[in-house]
Amino acid sequence: MKKWKLFLEEYKDLVKDNELINTPLYEQEEWELIASKTEIEAYLSSENAVQISLSPNQKNSLAMKRFDVIKVPNQNAFVINTGGSIWAVDFVPRRDKENIQYLAIGGYKSTDEQHLLGDDSNYHSLIQIWRYDGSPKVSTPPKLDMCVLHEFGIITELKWCPLSSCDEEGKLGILAVVIGDGSVYILVIPHPNRVRQQRGLEEDNVIYLIIKKPRFVLKLPKTYNLCLSWCQGLLACGTLEGTIVVWDISSSLRAQQPVLLAHIPEVGKAGIHSICWTSPLDRHFLLSTDMMGFVYVHDLRDPFLKHEVTRTRSMHVPLSGVGYHPEGFLYGDSEGNCRLNATFHSKKSIPMTYSGYGHIWSIDFCHFCQKVASVSSTGIAVTRCCVDTTGKLIKNKNNRMGDVLYQLRYDNKIFHYLKTTQADLSSAKDYQNTLIDPVVSLNKIVWNPNEAAHKWVASGGKAGLCRLDIVK
Repeated sequence: MKKWKLFLEEYKDLVKDNELINTPLYEQEEWELIASKTEIEAYLSSENAVQISLSPNQKNSLAMKRFDVIKVPNQNAFVINTGGSIWAVDFVPRRDKENIQYLAIGGYKSTDEQHLLGDDSNYHSLIQIWRYDGSPKVSTPPKLDMCVLHEFGIITELKWCPLSSCDEEGKLGILAVVIGDGSVYILVIPHPNRVRQQRGLEEDNVIYLIIKKPRFVLKLPKTYNLCLSWCQGLLACGTLEGTIVVWDISSSLRAQQPVLLAHIPEVGKAGIHSICWTSPLDRHFLLSTDMMGFVYVHDLRDPFLKHEVTRTRSMHVPLSGVGYHPEGFLYGDSEGNCRLNATFHSKKSIPMTYSGYGHIWSIDFCHFCQKVASVSSTGIAVTRCCVDTTGKLIKNKNNRMGDVLYQLRYDNKIFHYLKTTQADLSSAKDYQNTLIDPVVSLNKIVWNPNEAAHKWVASGGKAGLCRLDIVK
């Protein structure tokens, strides 16, 4: 427990004191405010009105228009209709202990469109920035605070730099975005309150900014970036060609041009589909998985030597480190389990959460409460604590397979949010449910990284519904 507390103190100090706070904003070159409703509408997600039911006993469904928010009865949870399929969700890191939190959401403009790898069409879309009260007992619903409009294509992933530069008089943060043509854009996003003060706008006004150009475009020749992961000021990217590229974003911002730290060729036998750092404090060790299901560990001090840890028979294996446990990591297997491996030197792992025969799309770990959260193609979101009473990683399998946050189902054009249990999932023998309508698939789940609101978790998927929950 002492190691964990020391880890948290070092982690909080790292977020508070960093050089990225002084990163300048270039308003005239990089973005501008627009007010024309006709111009704005071309970038917004579709008017996708949906019908939802929030409890099994609810007789009448509720209609949700684009950008509507509904509170879940008897729970500290909200449902947001973003209007388009969600592929990327992330909270803004903050240095202070303020309750006001920000959430970025990206993806497609509608829920019924498909895109191929390498799509570089002139696609107008947006990144939604939602503001909400992160206190434990919240009464006010989340509010759409700012829309970052752009023309650089679909968004398949976005992540804020963990070194917070959030300041109401300056920046909201530094955002890395993976777009449809495989490039990674680095955006320096202004704080919405700064824009309001400069332009004399009311607090309730939604800010619409259009990106003229990114600060940097990160892409090596003949590469297509599929995934990314931050560690302090470093950004690691996995590519379709099976290579890993590590960029030094802190040095790039100082030099005003991309600075390449490492290029690891031929990492896997196929494209790199997931990548993560083992710890937010360790800039040396990286984990990656390729499309053949191999899990590798890399040491950037000797980047050309890789170590194969394990393999699962799945094309997409999500990954997450487990904080102050330097060799522990979480991954999704081919049977719908999120598994915990305590060391790089053994293939032995234990199942932590179960998703009812569904494929696990996303995993995230909370450094403060030491819980894992996962979502799957069956519309199930699950959480579970990864440590025992002594603070050590769980090593023995038991019958407890996590707490189900909710299950999303689709029936007769109505989305149903159900409160189920792991016993219900484990006892289900209806194998027809493996062919569930993909509209219920949950693609992303993330914990809030800020101490003041670390119990909040956000999840969303193809239906365009983003749910915010407090995990007890």
